[in-house]
Amino acid sequence: MTTTEILNKAEIVDLCDLRDGELVLHASVPARYEEWIESHELAVRAEIAKRYTPAGFIHRLSRIHLLELQAAVTISLDLETIALTPYSRPVSITKQTKFGTLSRDPYLAAHPRVAITNTAPRVRVLALRLPGNGLNLVFDLDLIPPNERQRLIDTVVDGKILIGHNVFGFDLYWLFHESPKRPRTVLDTLILVRQCKPEILCYANFDAAKGSLERLAEIEKDRDVSLVASASLEAISIALGSPAPIRLGRNHRTGH
Repeated sequence: MTTTEILNKAEIVDLCDLRDGELVLHASVPARYEEWIESHELAVRAEIAKRYTPAGFIHRLSRIHLLELQAAVTISLDLETIALTPYSRPVSITKQTKFGTLSRDPYLAAHPRVAITNTAPRVRVLALRLPGNGLNLVFDLDLIPPNERQRLIDTVVDGKILIGHNVFGFDLYWLFHESPKRPRTVLDTLILVRQCKPEILCYANFDAAKGSLERLAEIEKDRDVSLVASASLEAISIALGSPAPIRLGRNHRTGH
């Protein structure tokens, strides 16, 4: 975009976003539009809010997000999918099928507007972090129009340095299935921690053996991930004393 380009109101709003409650403008927005944005701030905020679902997922690719993704050198990512591979057999929904922690009937009772019909293998959620500016973006790909969806995935992959946990074992083959684009470099933190700092995986057990009651309590609470030298995010967070990773509470097989 050039500084002489004339923008309509929708294009101006598409170059704005809300960050920690503050209205921000992309650097490409000409200064002459700032006064209009300031005088129409409530309307601009209302339009920006329409990009997000009540749960905070993005369902439309805005210009500001696209430009920031294009400019990013490094992107950290995580995919949530309906199945383990793009070639998995779609599952049949039964009374025993789990949606998070609930079986089918209790889940439908709690979410009366949800229609459970599509169990085709696909990427449902694309979670991104741009280390360069700390921006977090989480897209619900089921709600994004197909052309925007493809453009988003192509932009995320094309020539980027991608960082992910178990990205070689899971995320990458989904991305290669979705896009003909290829990254510049891929860093898999699961492989890095196993090869470069394997002692991290035993920190909790070492501390507990030395008499740390706090560490012992952590191990008892998360026995499955901390009593073995696991490189899962949960085990690493326990070993480093970091906050537990945020999970979307969704079932691989159903997408809910």
